[in-house]
Amino acid sequence: MFAFPVFALPLGYLSLVAWFFPRHREEALARSFGRGLALGILCALIHSIALGWIPEAYGSPLFVFRIWWERFLLPFSLALSASRLLLSFEDMVRSDAALRRFTAFLFGVFTILSLASAVRYAGDPDPFVLFFYPVLTVAGIFGALFFLERAVTEAGIYAVLWVAAGAAASLAFAFIAYLFEARLEWLGAILSLSVLGITAYKVRFLMN
Repeated sequence: MFAFPVFALPLGYLSLVAWFFPRHREEALARSFGRGLALGILCALIHSIALGWIPEAYGSPLFVFRIWWERFLLPFSLALSASRLLLSFEDMVRSDAALRRFTAFLFGVFTILSLASAVRYAGDPDPFVLFFYPVLTVAGIFGALFFLERAVTEAGIYAVLWVAAGAAASLAFAFIAYLFEARLEWLGAILSLSVLGITAYKVRFLMN
């Protein structure tokens, strides 16, 4: 079971390329994934340092903010910041092909981050870490693509609103993750799979 969170992201990337990007098997996708792997190491190091900035609060509803910070806000902020080392956000969303390469990059980054998370929780595995954190991570990647594309193509207050909507969505993901801590695994599982379907639908234009 430990293998699933380790291999879920790279297998998810390969599945996208094989099943949904069959006409776009360009070398640029593989290069973007490789760059994501390389920068993912840096992201994982920074993540391990910044992880303790938000204290754990087991047994309290405030624990959801620790989950948000550890699993969604911090890693996605690091991944987006790392992507800026290569391209501007405008270049990332200028075409469907560019968004596909950005998708590959994010899968590369989160392959490393998911590996680090799996190692961190290897001694105390639970259904969320083993199965549903990778599901929510993939949903988060699709969600990040959707919100970033909207934010970059808008201007002024509308761009800010799309960024705020993306942050709110990541907090909603954290609440879903918290359901596993609250012993509502069945509801967390249903919602995890639901948001994966919703976010994949939102970026379906990439799969043409």
